[in-house]
Amino acid sequence: MRHRLRTLALLAGMSVPAALPATAQQGGFIGRETRELVAICGMPAAAAAHVEARAFCHGYLTGLYSTVLAMQPAGAAPLHCGLPQSRQEPVDRFVAWAQSRPADLAAFPPNAFLRFMDETYACPAR
Repeated sequence: MRHRLRTLALLAGMSVPAALPATAQQGGFIGRETRELVAICGMPAAAAAHVEARAFCHGYLTGLYSTVLAMQPAGAAPLHCGLPQSRQEPVDRFVAWAQSRPADLAAFPPNAFLRFMDETYACPAR
């Protein structure tokens, strides 16, 4: 499934607004390294491009997670439990998680985000 997800993400090739950090603009796409996504999702509220960065981050992660859910067989057990109602809470937790793991900053962003979700929102064993 991870291979199919990587292929879908590469085909989607989401454009990055010009006002975002240079690391996120390289090549006009996000997707090479988690550090690019973390730079966008963790942009300070005082930054000029904060609103655009937040919208891009939420759209990217929501689209990624929706794709994962759509690929699940009908009736499958939930992948993650205890998800917050707020969109920003998991984003903030993902940024902190990624920043605390320097080796993961070079990972393909969808893989790092799904690893974070698996570690942070794991369902209890049944």
